[in-house]
Amino acid sequence: MALLLVSVVVLSKTLIGVAENWPPFEYYTEVGGKYIETGRDLLILKAVLKRMGYDLKVMWLPWVRCLEMIKTKKADIILSTAKTEERMKYLYFPDEPVSVMTNVFFFLKDRKIKFDKPDDIKGLTVAYIEAYYYEDELKKLPVKLERVYDLDSAFRMLLKGRVDLVIDDVNVGLFRARQLGIIDKIDYIKKPVTKVVPLYMAFAKKPGYDKLAEEFSEELKKFKKTEEYFKIIKNYGLIKLDDMTLEK
Repeated sequence: MALLLVSVVVLSKTLIGVAENWPPFEYYTEVGGKYIETGRDLLILKAVLKRMGYDLKVMWLPWVRCLEMIKTKKADIILSTAKTEERMKYLYFPDEPVSVMTNVFFFLKDRKIKFDKPDDIKGLTVAYIEAYYYEDELKKLPVKLERVYDLDSAFRMLLKGRVDLVIDDVNVGLFRARQLGIIDKIDYIKKPVTKVVPLYMAFAKKPGYDKLAEEFSEELKKFKKTEEYFKIIKNYGLIKLDDMTLEK
C-alpha cells in the first residue's frame, strides 16, 4: 500500500503557476475556437518542468493578483518576474534567468517625442501598470502618472490622446500592437527607461522549494543547449535594443 501511495504522488506532481497575459512571453489565445496557452517563456518553463517530472497548471490573473497569490502561497511558481529585494522576501529565485526585459516608452507616430534626458518628457503623462518592476524608476521622472489595468487599456488611452506615453517591455508592446492592429500608429523610443532586466521563473517560499529552484536552474541551463530550446527561440525572434537586431 505504501509503495502504491508513493507512486501516485510522483505521477501527479502538478505545480500551480500564476501569470499575467503578457505576449509574447506567456499568453493565451484562441485557435480554431479553442483557447491555448503559449508564449516563449511559458513553453520553455513547461519543457524544463517536464524534464524534471512536473506538470504545470497556469492561472491567468492581473499582475497584482499574481503577486498576492504567490505571497500567500496559493501558487507555486510566478512566471517571468524580475528580481527585487521586496520579492526576494517571498520568492526563491533560480540562478538562471529564462529571458530578459527591456522597458521603453511607446508614443503615437505623429508626435515628436524624444527621451535623451529626463527634462525631455517633463510634464508628459505616462500610462503604467501597477506593481511592475519599472514603477520605482518611473516615479523618479518628471512626468504625470496614469495607472491602468493592463496594456490594452494603456494603448486605448494613448490612441485617444489621454496619455502621451505608454511604458512596457519593447517586445510585449510591439507584439500586442500587432495583435490589436495598431502597429502602424505607434512607435517607441529606443533609449530604455530601465536597464535590461533578467526575468526568472520564481518559486513560492514553501518547504523544499529552495531546492526545487536550484534543480530548475540547473535543468534550465541544460535545456538551453538543446535543439528544442533553439526552436522555441527561433519561433519567437525578439528585438534586442543594444544592437536593434533579433534575439538569436
